Amino acid sequence: MINIYELSLLDLLPVSIKTDEITAVCKALDKQLMEISGRLIENIILPRIDELPEKTVDLLAWQLHVDFYEPLGMDLKKKRELVKNAVVWHKEKGTKRAVEQLVKTVFFDDFKVIEWFTYGGKPYYFRIVIKNGSVKTKEEYNLLIQAINSAKNIRSHLEKVISESNTENKLYFGMSVKKKHTITVG
Repeated sequence: MINIYELSLLDLLPVSIKTDEITAVCKALDKQLMEISGRLIENIILPRIDELPEKTVDLLAWQLHVDFYEPLGMDLKKKRELVKNAVVWHKEKGTKRAVEQLVKTVFFDDFKVIEWFTYGGKPYYFRIVIKNGSVKTKEEYNLLIQAINSAKNIRSHLEKVISESNTENKLYFGMSVKKKHTITVG
C-alpha cells in the first residue's frame, strides 16, 4: 500500500518514460508535493474532531446546523459529541431514536422515551422517564424541553417528564401498649 505522505512522483512514473530529464523534474517537484501532502491532515476535519480546538468545533456546529448547540457554557466534550453526530441525527430527525440520542448526549444516560401506545395514552403523545436522576432547575428543564422539541417530529407531543429514583432508606417504627385498669369499689 502506498503511503500518501511519503509518495514520490518517481514511484508513479512508468518505466517507459523514465529518462534523466523526467526523473530530474520529478525530484524537483517532490519537495513541494511532500509539503502539500504533509498539510493534507489539516483538511481532514470530522475524523479529527477530538483534536480540534473549541473555536473550530463551534464553527463546525454552525456549519452543520447542529440542533441544540450552546456555544457558551456547554462542556467541550458534549459539543464534540453533538458535532460528531449531527449528520446522522439530521437523517433521523423526527424519530424516537433522534430524541433519545440528543437527550443522552446532553442530559441523562439513564432514561426512556415511552410512546403513547405503550402506556395507553392519547395518540402521538410520549413521556420521558428519567431514572436515577432529575431535572434540578427550571433552566435545565427548559433546556431539556428545547432539546426534545428540536429532535422530535412535529406531530408528536411531550406529555410529561417523569423522574424516578431508587433510594434505600431505613424506616424505624415503634409501638407502645398502655393498659389501663379501672377498679370501682362500691
